[in-house]
Amino acid sequence: MFIKAVVLGVGLSGAMLGEYSAFKVNISDIIFGIVQAICPINSGEYTVTNQMDADTLNMCQTFNGTLNVLSTTSTNTISVPALKNITGDLYIVGDGSLSNLTSMSYFSMQSLEFVGGTITVGPLFNLATLDLPALAAVGEQFAISENPRLSTVNLPNLTTVEALTLHELPLLADLNFVAGLKDITGYTRESLGAEIQVETSQI
Repeated sequence: MFIKAVVLGVGLSGAMLGEYSAFKVNISDIIFGIVQAICPINSGEYTVTNQMDADTLNMCQTFNGTLNVLSTTSTNTISVPALKNITGDLYIVGDGSLSNLTSMSYFSMQSLEFVGGTITVGPLFNLATLDLPALAAVGEQFAISENPRLSTVNLPNLTTVEALTLHELPLLADLNFVAGLKDITGYTRESLGAEIQVETSQI
């Protein structure tokens, strides 16, 4: 009703438009509210084991809880393009069995900007690409560990993380923080494909 009032006001006199000024709204806020209203799992703990599970998250912009991405043999690629915020932790891990040898090789969350807790990636035997192009801030630790085939990590916008851990990543030769890590209190690296430099005055 309010949106209709604003649209109908186009072309009316200034005095008449003034009557509609109280009804002006931020369209993006309305869209966000609608999306969150239809989000079926916007809180608690949710586990993704295949692309169908991941597609459910595309109806959400914020997940208030912990998200587990469990790599299995059922899918080679998992992508979550719409989710922007996770208030809890994000775990991207294997199931601990030999089936992990043929499990997920590509994981992407194209719109994810913020994780309030920790991000844990690995151990994952088959993961080759980790794509988080919009990620800007991690409230706690970001650990990428025991991923022997991981060669591509895309984190161009990451600027804030409490602690960064890179461990047992023999094929990872390059990790470019394009935006520059400006706020980080700890950095640990071991058994990497190359000596990866993190440029920041905070370490």
